[in-house]
Amino acid sequence: DDYIGYVLGQLIVDPEQLPVSAIPLPGKPTHLGIWVADPLPERTVVDILEYINIRTKIQSSEGEISIIDLELIPTELIIDGESPYLLEPENEPTDWYQFLSIVFNEISPTSDESVGLISQEPPWRYFEAQIPDFAEQGYPLSLHSMWIKIRRFPTESGSYLTSQGPLIIDDLSIRDSDQKLNVFEGFEELATIWQTDSKLSLASYSKHDITHSGEASMRLFLGSPSSSNWMVMSPAQLRDLISFPSLPAQ
Repeated sequence: DDYIGYVLGQLIVDPEQLPVSAIPLPGKPTHLGIWVADPLPERTVVDILEYINIRTKIQSSEGEISIIDLELIPTELIIDGESPYLLEPENEPTDWYQFLSIVFNEISPTSDESVGLISQEPPWRYFEAQIPDFAEQGYPLSLHSMWIKIRRFPTESGSYLTSQGPLIIDDLSIRDSDQKLNVFEGFEELATIWQTDSKLSLASYSKHDITHSGEASMRLFLGSPSSSNWMVMSPAQLRDLISFPSLPAQ
């Protein structure tokens, strides 16, 4: 099954015409996050993950839509990737964190606690956003789609380049009011087929790439060379992907 995710991705002929099968989010989540890695960090003089935009579309059970932009959480503010904490009331957040309303406990980048995270090659970076409140009858919520793009980044010569990837994503997660982290999509099984909005883009399940956890992750190729274009990923309804003819009885 190492390549089956790629093969199934190629069976999607016209992704714009496939209905979306939104992924339910357990409980009443307050935050949505995802881990991203650059499998080829040596290709640029900058950290390309600093130039990524990630946007998600959240849908309520009543059909209400909310679009949220995930922010890159600085590595030095993450303890172990599993222990996010609410900002203490007596502390004032910086402007950068106003819309998030949370921070991670800050530790020294050279401390023993941080070594396990920052010593990974290539390093994983965490993106997160606060999910707005919905009316009680709007729960459960669902993840409708993700939008990803790489902005233009500088070179040593002073010019700017664009990149289509590749990128690796893993462990789509939510946190609730108790700050408990819950991975709801770890890309471990082919329970969900992710379609893209362009035949030039690719989202493929892989057991050959690095993972944030488990044995599998998702490799992305953004397709469009324009830094102004988003690659849209959405979970497809499996029953609409493939239709096999009935075989005559023997």
